[in-house]
Amino acid sequence: MARQPRAVFGGLPHLLSLRVQHQQTLAADDADRAAALHLLSDSMRSADVLMHAYGLDDQQVELVVTPPSAEVLSRAMQGFARRHAAAFNRRHGRRGSLWAGRFEAAALESEPWLLRAMLRVEQAPTGGWRGVSSAAHHCGLVADARISEPAVFWALGNTPFERDQRYRAALSEPLPQMWRASMDEALRGGWPLGSAAFVARLSEQIARPLSRRLPGRPRSAAS
Repeated sequence: MARQPRAVFGGLPHLLSLRVQHQQTLAADDADRAAALHLLSDSMRSADVLMHAYGLDDQQVELVVTPPSAEVLSRAMQGFARRHAAAFNRRHGRRGSLWAGRFEAAALESEPWLLRAMLRVEQAPTGGWRGVSSAAHHCGLVADARISEPAVFWALGNTPFERDQRYRAALSEPLPQMWRASMDEALRGGWPLGSAAFVARLSEQIARPLSRRLPGRPRSAAS
């Protein structure tokens, strides 16, 4: 069966996930993590993909981005994966594939899913996490030139202090499991996250289903 086209829409924010193969790692030390982040940032910037949040641990990369088009995002992610694997293999004297297939993507309706996706990406997973993220930038601790702030972040407050304080408070709370599960499912299926009207608008732009089909036989036109 031919795989469905990835549901990516130019000018809309998306949650992305790219994982390494089982028992592989994308970073063995801090130098690897810094190199991966540099390659990721360079790939996004060169393609004019706006990066709103990033999180890299030893097993996966998760991003919140706004691409100019589906084709541009695909090329940017493929370029990053190829360059990173080549550099990692060269440094560690290894050969073979590193990444576990294609990246996953879910288009986001800005309210409320964009901010939720940023929190997901920047919250460290529980247990033995080693990685880097853009959390320090959004908490006002550093200025990260890689980040392009979306309007929903600016709406958190009238001053940088207010925005940073409110984001820091949200980041300190565990992400509700219902939100995380919805995002996991959307990534696996390539479903958009948003209202019914949002999904309906996107459905007019792509020749693939954008929601899970209910089990059972299709209804006839007369039913």
